[in-house]
Amino acid sequence: MKPPFLWLGHEVPHKVDIVFDDITVEAEVRVDQRMPPTLLNAVINGVRQFHGKVTYNGESCTSTPHYLCAYVSQYDLHHAEMTVRETIGFASNMLGANNEFGEMLVGRARCFFMDDGSTGLDSSTTFEIMTILRQMAHLMDHTMVTSKMDQKQYWAGDEMEYQYHSIEKFVKFFKTKMKHETVFDGNKYMGALFMAVAAVNFNGMAELTMTIKRLPIFYKQRELLGLPGWSMLCSIFLLSIPMSLLESVLWTFSTYYAIGYAPSPVRFFQQLLVLFMMHQMSMSLYRFLASIGRTQVMANMLGTEALIAMFILGGFIISKDDLQPWLSWGSWASPFTYSLNAVALNEFLDNRWATVFYYENAKTTGEAILKVRGLRNEWHWYWGVRERRLQLLENVSGAFRPGVLTALMGITVAGKTTLLDVLAGRKTGGYIEGTINVAGYHKKQETFSRISGYCEQTDIHSPYLTVYESLQFSAYLRLPSDCHPHQRDMFIEEVMELVELTNLRDAIVGTRGVTGLSAEQRKRLTVAVELVASPSIIFMDEPTSGLDARAAAIVMRTVRKTVNTGRTVVCTIHQPSIEIFESFDEVCTLSMYRFHQPEKKIYKKSHYFLRSFIVQNTYYSSLRVIS
Repeated sequence: MKPPFLWLGHEVPHKVDIVFDDITVEAEVRVDQRMPPTLLNAVINGVRQFHGKVTYNGESCTSTPHYLCAYVSQYDLHHAEMTVRETIGFASNMLGANNEFGEMLVGRARCFFMDDGSTGLDSSTTFEIMTILRQMAHLMDHTMVTSKMDQKQYWAGDEMEYQYHSIEKFVKFFKTKMKHETVFDGNKYMGALFMAVAAVNFNGMAELTMTIKRLPIFYKQRELLGLPGWSMLCSIFLLSIPMSLLESVLWTFSTYYAIGYAPSPVRFFQQLLVLFMMHQMSMSLYRFLASIGRTQVMANMLGTEALIAMFILGGFIISKDDLQPWLSWGSWASPFTYSLNAVALNEFLDNRWATVFYYENAKTTGEAILKVRGLRNEWHWYWGVRERRLQLLENVSGAFRPGVLTALMGITVAGKTTLLDVLAGRKTGGYIEGTINVAGYHKKQETFSRISGYCEQTDIHSPYLTVYESLQFSAYLRLPSDCHPHQRDMFIEEVMELVELTNLRDAIVGTRGVTGLSAEQRKRLTVAVELVASPSIIFMDEPTSGLDARAAAIVMRTVRKTVNTGRTVVCTIHQPSIEIFESFDEVCTLSMYRFHQPEKKIYKKSHYFLRSFIVQNTYYSSLRVIS
């Protein structure tokens, strides 16, 4: 403990430690019936018995100066006629000090006892007061004691202190905690979307009062034939556009990324457009109701009833499918339904809600959320006209296994390359539905591209590099950066030996059909360029096209060696010879169904012939590709 110091001639300790042990307080009070309010009864009821021990820095409370302790009552009793400065000065004079910290702090007290200091205060004010008291306790070494009721507001359980969390932390909390994986997660976002549409709709009610005040001017102009009604309405509409746009922009900018909607600029502006149109609709509706009511009371009644009806029939509070049949027309008549459906489509048809989930005719989590709410899940209903689509593949299922060479066969334009591109993740246009699993897990393209290779039908290489330099360039780009150069060179040598390019390591690639490598050598180089990335799965698009029988046999011998290393290899093949056909282990054929439509052929069904039905590596089910 620091040595004592003098304060106005009195020796005051720097710190005061309060220790209380086995305290018991008893009072004799009659509780069975009320006693007459006599002087004797008041004295008897005030008798208290105190047992226990209380020490201040080891000294008993009877020998401790009374000015060391200050008691802050629950009730703030002050002279109503005095100012704050006068009150503090009065307390300073009474307590023998001249500080200006507060009525109790101006004295020489080192211990403060506060009884329910937060009574009647909101949480923000209480937090500020407690923060100041805590700082004084730390900086001035005061002993602060609050009642247990106050402590309950700042302690979780009995051990951890409450902490102040800023708005930024709340935003971060909601963005990290609000998941988007299940239907239950979607209900939170649906509630936020409902509040967005409800807020802009409610803001339009201000038009009720404004229109009521405009009506006398309108009637005057109408009687005098001075100003047609359409001119006044057009001016009101044009002047409301900037205000409506401002309100929609402020709401969308404040909530879109803070709540964590689909992180797409396009979807951001689409939600902004819906809220802007909803605000314009609500203002027009309430102008119409005000013109019907003509008085403020009647207009408010009609506006409130319309607002309640739109909320109830809008599709969120009560799903459209749960409405009584005789009330279903209300859902179609409510503008709230179309706005909510539009923003819901904008959110739940995003790719992050595309997790496979089957519910009735819904196939994704986003579609299931819309279906549960009775909302439409067709994009063209709100965000564009229905486009003409050509079905390329439908209900295609199959499996590819490691160490098995699979041929993907079919007539010309049957969709072989399309299916190969979809499985490899190279198809970026059109619409793809279905599931693709790798080793039993749903395929993620960002990781699948690291374990897969794709050999195109056209062999594209730099004509000015040698074979070894081409493989070296591919290895530098595709192997991990922590791979040692010596190990990388050894791996390149193994690949060259595997595809029989060791004798051509210093040969210039050259231009196709002019100089350099032959067609089958280029094809083997294409396979080698993919193999140096050490893929587990390799897709080849017609590796024997344009080759004679001898060159095709050499290429297939290279492919066979690649399969024998334990990799999964899938090749599209067109009109193979019997020798080439027999080199495959399994065959998947795409057959055609021709519909009676002018100038349109749709290839609809696949037949997959497996020698074994064991699925170990790559599996795809019910794929639909629409262009």
